[in-house]
Amino acid sequence: MSDSTTVIAPARGLSIGMDLGDQDAHLAVVTTDGEVSEEVRLKLKEPVLRSYFSRKPLSRVVLEVGTASPWVSRLLKALGHEVLVLNPHKLRPIAESTNKTDRVDALTLAELGRIGTRLVQTVTHHDEQVQTDLALLRSRSLIVQTRTKLINHIRSVSKSAGGRVRTCKADAFHRFALEDIPTPLKDILGPLVLQVANQTHVIRAYERSIAATISARYPQTLRLQKVHGVGPITALTFVLTIDDPGRFRRNRQVGKFLGLAPGVR
Repeated sequence: MSDSTTVIAPARGLSIGMDLGDQDAHLAVVTTDGEVSEEVRLKLKEPVLRSYFSRKPLSRVVLEVGTASPWVSRLLKALGHEVLVLNPHKLRPIAESTNKTDRVDALTLAELGRIGTRLVQTVTHHDEQVQTDLALLRSRSLIVQTRTKLINHIRSVSKSAGGRVRTCKADAFHRFALEDIPTPLKDILGPLVLQVANQTHVIRAYERSIAATISARYPQTLRLQKVHGVGPITALTFVLTIDDPGRFRRNRQVGKFLGLAPGVR
Protein backbone atom coordinates (compact mmCIF):
# COMPACT_ATOMS: atom_id res chain seq x y z
CA MET A 1 0.00 0.00 0.00
CA SER A 2 1.31 3.45 -0.87
CA ASP A 3 0.06 7.02 -0.58
CA SER A 4 0.27 9.71 -3.22
CA THR A 5 -1.11 13.21 -3.56
CA THR A 6 -3.53 13.36 -6.48
CA VAL A 7 -5.67 15.91 -8.30
CA ILE A 8 -9.07 14.33 -8.99
CA ALA A 9 -11.18 15.72 -11.84
CA PRO A 10 -14.99 15.88 -11.53
CA ALA A 11 -16.78 12.61 -12.23
CA ARG A 12 -18.30 12.10 -15.68
CA GLY A 13 -20.95 9.67 -14.46
CA LEU A 14 -22.28 8.31 -11.19
CA SER A 15 -20.19 8.76 -8.09
CA ILE A 16 -20.63 6.07 -5.43
CA GLY A 17 -19.38 6.57 -1.89
CA MET A 18 -18.72 3.38 0.10
CA ASP A 19 -18.28 3.41 3.86
CA LEU A 20 -16.81 0.00 4.69
CA GLY A 21 -17.69 -1.45 8.07
CA ASP A 22 -16.78 -4.74 9.69
CA GLN A 23 -19.62 -6.73 8.12
CA ASP A 24 -21.56 -4.23 6.01
CA ALA A 25 -20.98 -1.39 3.58
CA HIS A 26 -23.16 1.71 3.35
CA LEU A 27 -23.39 3.05 -0.22
CA ALA A 28 -24.54 6.44 -1.45
CA VAL A 29 -25.00 7.00 -5.20
CA VAL A 30 -24.81 10.59 -6.47
CA THR A 31 -25.50 11.81 -10.01
CA THR A 32 -23.44 14.43 -11.86
CA ASP A 33 -26.07 17.00 -10.82
CA GLY A 34 -25.49 16.24 -7.13
CA GLU A 35 -28.74 14.35 -6.62
CA VAL A 36 -28.63 11.36 -4.26
CA SER A 37 -30.25 8.69 -6.41
CA GLU A 38 -29.80 5.71 -4.09
CA GLU A 39 -28.67 4.70 -0.64
CA VAL A 40 -28.23 1.06 0.27
CA ARG A 41 -26.51 -1.13 2.86
CA LEU A 42 -24.89 -4.33 1.59
CA LYS A 43 -23.23 -7.28 3.25
CA LEU A 44 -19.47 -7.02 2.87
CA LYS A 45 -19.18 -10.23 0.90
CA GLU A 46 -17.71 -10.78 -2.55
CA PRO A 47 -20.83 -12.34 -4.20
CA VAL A 48 -23.08 -9.56 -2.84
CA LEU A 49 -20.83 -6.74 -4.05
CA ARG A 50 -20.21 -8.43 -7.39
CA SER A 51 -23.94 -8.84 -7.99
CA TYR A 52 -24.71 -5.20 -7.11
CA PHE A 53 -21.88 -3.53 -9.03
CA SER A 54 -22.26 -5.78 -12.08
CA ARG A 55 -25.67 -4.20 -12.63
CA LYS A 56 -24.40 -0.63 -12.26
CA PRO A 57 -23.12 1.48 -15.16
CA LEU A 58 -19.39 2.09 -14.94
CA SER A 59 -18.98 4.60 -12.14
CA ARG A 60 -16.45 6.29 -9.89
CA VAL A 61 -16.39 4.50 -6.53
CA VAL A 62 -14.77 6.27 -3.58
CA LEU A 63 -13.87 4.51 -0.33
CA GLU A 64 -11.56 4.95 2.62
CA VAL A 65 -8.53 2.78 3.23
CA GLY A 66 -9.21 0.00 5.72
CA THR A 67 -8.96 -3.71 6.36
CA ALA A 68 -11.39 -4.62 3.57
CA SER A 69 -10.39 -1.94 1.06
CA PRO A 70 -7.67 -4.01 -0.71
CA TRP A 71 -9.95 -6.83 -1.88
CA VAL A 72 -12.96 -4.55 -2.42
CA SER A 73 -10.96 -2.17 -4.63
CA ARG A 74 -9.52 -5.06 -6.65
CA LEU A 75 -13.01 -6.50 -7.18
CA LEU A 76 -14.49 -3.19 -8.33
CA LYS A 77 -11.57 -2.48 -10.69
CA ALA A 78 -11.98 -5.94 -12.20
CA LEU A 79 -15.62 -5.04 -12.91
CA GLY A 80 -14.47 -1.93 -14.80
CA HIS A 81 -15.27 0.78 -12.27
CA GLU A 82 -12.93 3.66 -11.46
CA VAL A 83 -11.88 3.21 -7.82
CA LEU A 84 -10.40 5.88 -5.55
CA VAL A 85 -9.12 4.78 -2.14
CA LEU A 86 -8.60 7.78 0.13
CA ASN A 87 -6.55 8.17 3.30
CA PRO A 88 -9.15 9.26 5.92
CA HIS A 89 -6.50 10.83 8.17
CA LYS A 90 -5.68 13.28 5.33
CA LEU A 91 -9.32 13.96 4.51
CA ARG A 92 -10.49 16.85 6.68
CA PRO A 93 -14.26 16.62 5.93
CA ILE A 94 -14.19 13.11 7.43
CA ALA A 95 -11.30 13.19 9.90
CA GLU A 96 -12.54 16.38 11.59
CA SER A 97 -16.28 15.72 11.31
CA THR A 98 -18.33 15.87 14.50
CA ASN A 99 -21.13 13.94 12.85
CA LYS A 100 -19.54 10.66 11.82
CA THR A 101 -22.03 8.02 10.76
CA ASP A 102 -21.87 5.41 8.00
CA ARG A 103 -24.46 7.34 6.01
CA VAL A 104 -22.76 10.72 6.37
CA ASP A 105 -19.34 9.31 5.48
CA ALA A 106 -20.72 7.53 2.40
CA LEU A 107 -22.42 10.73 1.22
CA THR A 108 -19.24 12.74 1.83
CA LEU A 109 -17.15 10.29 -0.19
CA ALA A 110 -19.69 10.26 -3.02
CA GLU A 111 -19.76 14.06 -3.16
CA LEU A 112 -15.95 14.28 -3.15
CA GLY A 113 -15.92 11.87 -6.06
CA ARG A 114 -18.56 13.88 -7.92
CA ILE A 115 -17.00 17.34 -7.68
CA GLY A 116 -13.36 16.23 -7.71
CA THR A 117 -10.76 17.72 -5.42
CA ARG A 118 -7.17 18.89 -5.41
CA LEU A 119 -4.30 17.55 -3.35
CA VAL A 120 -6.25 14.67 -1.83
CA GLN A 121 -4.14 11.73 -0.71
CA THR A 122 -5.08 8.50 -2.48
CA VAL A 123 -3.87 5.02 -1.58
CA THR A 124 -2.65 2.39 -4.05
CA HIS A 125 -3.05 -1.16 -2.78
CA HIS A 126 -0.73 -4.02 -3.66
CA ASP A 127 -2.04 -6.69 -5.97
CA GLU A 128 -3.25 -9.95 -4.43
CA GLN A 129 0.01 -11.88 -4.88
CA VAL A 130 2.16 -9.15 -3.34
CA GLN A 131 -0.28 -8.81 -0.45
CA THR A 132 -0.08 -12.57 0.15
CA ASP A 133 3.72 -12.54 0.10
CA LEU A 134 3.80 -9.58 2.50
CA ALA A 135 1.51 -11.55 4.82
CA LEU A 136 4.15 -14.29 4.88
CA LEU A 137 6.87 -11.83 5.92
CA ARG A 138 4.69 -10.13 8.51
CA SER A 139 3.59 -13.45 10.02
CA ARG A 140 7.20 -14.49 10.45
CA SER A 141 8.02 -11.12 11.98
CA LEU A 142 5.15 -11.43 14.47
CA ILE A 143 6.15 -14.89 15.65
CA VAL A 144 9.81 -13.83 15.97
CA GLN A 145 8.72 -10.95 18.20
CA THR A 146 6.53 -13.29 20.26
CA ARG A 147 9.39 -15.76 20.71
CA THR A 148 11.72 -12.96 21.80
CA LYS A 149 9.24 -11.83 24.47
CA LEU A 150 8.90 -15.38 25.79
CA ILE A 151 12.67 -15.86 25.93
CA ASN A 152 13.15 -12.55 27.72
CA HIS A 153 10.43 -13.46 30.22
CA ILE A 154 11.98 -16.87 30.95
CA ARG A 155 15.43 -15.34 31.42
CA SER A 156 14.09 -12.56 33.65
CA VAL A 157 12.02 -14.82 35.93
CA SER A 158 14.90 -17.31 36.22
CA LYS A 159 17.33 -14.54 37.14
CA SER A 160 14.97 -13.19 39.81
CA ALA A 161 15.02 -16.64 41.44
CA GLY A 162 18.82 -16.86 41.45
CA GLY A 163 19.21 -18.83 38.23
CA ARG A 164 20.56 -17.88 34.83
CA VAL A 165 19.79 -19.36 31.42
CA ARG A 166 23.02 -19.59 29.44
CA THR A 167 23.67 -17.23 26.54
CA CYS A 168 22.78 -18.79 23.19
CA LYS A 169 21.07 -18.03 19.93
CA ALA A 170 17.28 -17.90 19.95
CA ASP A 171 17.08 -20.96 17.69
CA ALA A 172 18.91 -23.02 20.33
CA PHE A 173 17.25 -21.58 23.43
CA HIS A 174 14.74 -24.38 23.91
CA ARG A 175 17.51 -27.00 23.94
CA PHE A 176 19.23 -25.55 27.03
CA ALA A 177 16.62 -23.57 28.93
CA LEU A 178 15.02 -26.45 30.86
CA GLU A 179 18.42 -27.45 32.27
CA ASP A 180 19.16 -23.92 33.50
CA ILE A 181 15.77 -22.90 34.92
CA PRO A 182 15.71 -23.10 38.76
CA THR A 183 13.93 -26.27 39.94
CA PRO A 184 10.97 -24.50 41.65
CA LEU A 185 10.18 -22.74 38.36
CA LYS A 186 10.46 -25.69 35.97
CA ASP A 187 6.73 -26.53 36.09
CA ILE A 188 5.83 -22.86 35.56
CA LEU A 189 8.31 -21.96 32.82
CA GLY A 190 8.53 -25.37 31.18
CA PRO A 191 5.37 -24.90 29.07
CA LEU A 192 6.77 -21.56 27.84
CA VAL A 193 9.97 -23.28 26.74
CA LEU A 194 7.84 -25.75 24.75
CA GLN A 195 6.13 -22.76 23.10
CA VAL A 196 9.53 -21.33 22.18
CA ALA A 197 10.49 -24.68 20.63
CA ASN A 198 7.28 -24.81 18.60
CA GLN A 199 7.69 -21.22 17.44
CA THR A 200 11.27 -21.94 16.36
CA HIS A 201 10.00 -24.75 14.12
CA VAL A 202 7.32 -22.46 12.66
CA ILE A 203 9.88 -19.71 11.97
CA ARG A 204 12.08 -22.19 10.11
CA ALA A 205 9.09 -23.29 8.03
CA TYR A 206 8.31 -19.64 7.20
CA GLU A 207 11.92 -19.08 6.17
CA ARG A 208 11.79 -22.07 3.83
CA SER A 209 8.62 -20.61 2.29
CA ILE A 210 10.33 -17.23 1.91
CA ALA A 211 13.27 -18.87 0.12
CA ALA A 212 10.87 -20.68 -2.23
CA THR A 213 8.96 -17.42 -2.86
CA ILE A 214 12.17 -15.61 -3.78
CA SER A 215 13.19 -18.39 -6.14
CA ALA A 216 9.79 -18.50 -7.83
CA ARG A 217 8.89 -14.81 -8.18
CA TYR A 218 11.55 -12.34 -7.03
CA PRO A 219 14.96 -13.02 -8.60
CA GLN A 220 15.81 -9.30 -8.26
CA THR A 221 16.29 -9.84 -4.53
CA LEU A 222 19.45 -11.81 -5.32
CA ARG A 223 21.10 -8.60 -6.55
CA LEU A 224 20.16 -6.79 -3.34
CA GLN A 225 21.67 -9.59 -1.25
CA LYS A 226 25.08 -8.78 -2.70
CA VAL A 227 25.06 -5.72 -0.42
CA HIS A 228 26.82 -6.52 2.85
CA GLY A 229 24.33 -7.15 5.63
CA VAL A 230 21.31 -7.63 3.36
CA GLY A 231 19.78 -11.09 3.59
CA PRO A 232 16.79 -12.67 1.86
CA ILE A 233 14.20 -11.35 4.32
CA THR A 234 15.42 -7.74 4.15
CA ALA A 235 15.72 -7.93 0.36
CA LEU A 236 12.26 -9.39 -0.13
CA THR A 237 10.71 -6.89 2.30
CA PHE A 238 12.26 -4.02 0.33
CA VAL A 239 11.14 -5.36 -3.05
CA LEU A 240 7.56 -5.99 -1.90
CA THR A 241 7.31 -2.62 -0.17
CA ILE A 242 8.49 -0.74 -3.25
CA ASP A 243 6.36 -3.03 -5.45
CA ASP A 244 6.39 -1.14 -8.78
CA PRO A 245 9.63 0.89 -9.04
CA GLY A 246 8.37 2.53 -12.23
CA ARG A 247 6.09 4.82 -10.22
CA PHE A 248 9.11 6.67 -8.83
CA ARG A 249 10.44 9.25 -11.27
CA ARG A 250 13.62 9.83 -9.21
CA ASN A 251 15.46 7.59 -6.81
CA ARG A 252 15.24 10.29 -4.12
CA GLN A 253 11.47 9.75 -4.03
CA VAL A 254 11.99 6.25 -2.65
CA GLY A 255 13.43 7.57 0.61
CA LYS A 256 10.49 9.94 0.99
CA PHE A 257 8.06 7.12 0.29
CA LEU A 258 9.66 5.08 3.08
CA GLY A 259 9.45 8.00 5.52
CA LEU A 260 13.19 8.70 5.45
CA ALA A 261 12.93 12.29 4.24
CA PRO A 262 12.22 15.32 6.46
CA GLY A 263 8.97 17.20 6.11
CA VAL A 264 8.85 20.70 4.63
CA ARG A 265 7.21 23.56 6.50
